Amino acid sequence: MRRSGWQAMLLALGMAACSLPDAPVWAVDFFFPIDFPDIDLNDYAVAGEIPPIDVTLASTPQTQDITGLLEEFLSDDLNALAAEVVTGVPVDITGTLAVVIATSPTRLAFPDSSITVQIAVAQGTDTTRVDVDPALVRNAIALYYQARGTLRGSGAGTPVGPGDRIRLDVNLLANYQVSR
Repeated sequence: MRRSGWQAMLLALGMAACSLPDAPVWAVDFFFPIDFPDIDLNDYAVAGEIPPIDVTLASTPQTQDITGLLEEFLSDDLNALAAEVVTGVPVDITGTLAVVIATSPTRLAFPDSSITVQIAVAQGTDTTRVDVDPALVRNAIALYYQARGTLRGSGAGTPVGPGDRIRLDVNLLANYQVSR
């Protein structure tokens, strides 16, 4: 496997630190965005509005190949792993979303073998971060992800326009031990 210059330097520094008798133990945080699609509210609208009753939402499962640096870090020992979801809701709706990330399409259905971030939906922007077991993504070659939940309009219903979408910025935050 070919390594870039900074990866080689990081590896050399780590190896040099490991060979010293009283070498410090240190870790590095890495940020890995997941290409999660926005949720088009028009797909769940009835007559141009989100009704004031629960509407079931289930996005199409997506996949993202893991190659290069991300694959390397998920294959090694991670100190810690967190999933972070930033939501942006442009209209007055409420509900719940579960953003699910797994290493196979079948694992999306099983909470014990997937990363699940529960989110309360409300108008505005919010960030939800949860710590997850690194074993759930260790040795992954691809990530599969999906959003599902319920939405409810306010009052007699919430009108939605052509550009109204729930923005989902999904990231994995990995803490990786560099020296041992």
